[in-house]
Amino acid sequence: MLLRRKKRLQAKKKRIWVRNWIRKREMDDPIEKLVADLRAEDAATFKNFVRMSAESFDWLLEKVSPKIKKKDTNMRQAISAEKRLYITLRFLATGILYFYLR
Repeated sequence: MLLRRKKRLQAKKKRIWVRNWIRKREMDDPIEKLVADLRAEDAATFKNFVRMSAESFDWLLEKVSPKIKKKDTNMRQAISAEKRLYITLRFLATGILYFYLR
């Protein structure tokens, strides 16, 4: 009986709760880096990227962030409301799906 139980435990595949590419998300985030560079250096390209000015984006973020903000958990950090809004606006502007893969 103990032998059967031991085999069953060995056969069980370990589940991964947080994937490695998600864990590395905070280290070098290309979206935040791109948006920060666009806001600081090229307002026209920023406007083309999200189809609105930085001031309009900030106003919209202030209005919708309580609705789209998620809480951090012990297992992982949530995606910020700002990043969620950038990705959503970019999708609405272009129709291209961006999967957050690295």
